[in-house]
Amino acid sequence: MLAIQEFLYNLVPLEQPKNKIDENWVKINSDSIGIFNLIVQRKSYIELVLIPFFDSLTWQSEKYLDYNDWKAIFYIYKKGLNYLKEGKVLIKRILSQMNNNRLSTSKVPKVNRELLQVDVSKLLNEPSNYEIKDGRIFIKSLNRFKGSPTSKMVQLLDATSEDIMNTFSSIAESAKFLGILPQTARIRVQKNTKFLFNGKLVYLKFVK
Repeated sequence: MLAIQEFLYNLVPLEQPKNKIDENWVKINSDSIGIFNLIVQRKSYIELVLIPFFDSLTWQSEKYLDYNDWKAIFYIYKKGLNYLKEGKVLIKRILSQMNNNRLSTSKVPKVNRELLQVDVSKLLNEPSNYEIKDGRIFIKSLNRFKGSPTSKMVQLLDATSEDIMNTFSSIAESAKFLGILPQTARIRVQKNTKFLFNGKLVYLKFVK
C-alpha cells in the first residue's frame, strides 16, 4: 500500500508544481481487522492527477464504463449540478447501472446507456451552479451559501513567493489539511501568522 501511495504521488506531471499537490492528500487507513483503505482527500488531486492518469490507460474490461460513470458524477458535483432536480435524477440513473447492476444476472431494470451519455453531456454543458460571493461558495439554484452561515473560503500561501498552494472551502477544511485545530487556523488567519508547513514558511488568508 505504501508503494501504491508513493506511485500515486509521483503521478504529478512535471508541469504541475509539487507544492500544489501535497503527498498528504493520498492517505492509508486501516481498520481493526486489517483491511487497508487508500483515501484521496483533495478534489484538485483527483482532477489534476488521477483523472488524466486513468484517461491515459487502455482498459481491458467493462470497469471502464464504471470509471466513466464515476468521472461524470465527479464533475456533476464539482459544478454543483447535484443540487438541481435533473442532477439528482441523473446521478440515481448513473448509480443504478454501475458495478453489479450491470451484470446479466441483475434484476435491476436496464438503463439505455447511449441515452444516459447524451443526458450526462447535456447536463455537464450547463454553467456551474456555483459562484463566489464575498469569498464564499454560493449555490445559485438554492439561492444560499454552501456550508455553515459563517464559512468562508481560505487560501494557503507561500510566504516567500506569495503563490497560492491550496484553496479550502472553510476554516475547518484548512485545519484538517494542516493537522491543526480549527480555532488555531482561525487565529492564524485573523493575525496573519506565518508558520512552517512541510518545510516552507506559509500563511492563511480568507478569499476576498
